[in-house]
Amino acid sequence: MSVSLPSIIQEQLVQPFKYWNNGVQDAMSYQNEMYTYVRSYSQENRLQAYSYACDMAEQNIKSCITCSEGGYKIWVNLKCVSNHQLETNQNLNFSPAFS
Repeated sequence: MSVSLPSIIQEQLVQPFKYWNNGVQDAMSYQNEMYTYVRSYSQENRLQAYSYACDMAEQNIKSCITCSEGGYKIWVNLKCVSNHQLETNQNLNFSPAFS
C-alpha cells in the first residue's frame, strides 16, 4: 500500500475560513480541498509536527502542514474526518507518535 506523505505549505498560500460545529472551528482551503485545524507546533518542534502528520498518513488520513514564522499547524482534510467526530466536536486525536 502506498502512503501519501503530507504536503508542507507556506501559510500565506492558504485561504483561512471558519465553520460552525458546536462552536467556531478554524479551517482552510488549499488547491480545492478543505482542511480542519488539528494542532500547532513551535518552530523548534518541526520534526514532531512532521512526524504527527506522517502518523496520520500511515492511517490513510490526508493531512498537510502549514508553516509560518509562528510555527507549524497540522490540518486534516475534511473528507477524512468522520461525521461523528464533527457532530460531537471530538478532538481529532489520531494516536501520534509524538503528542
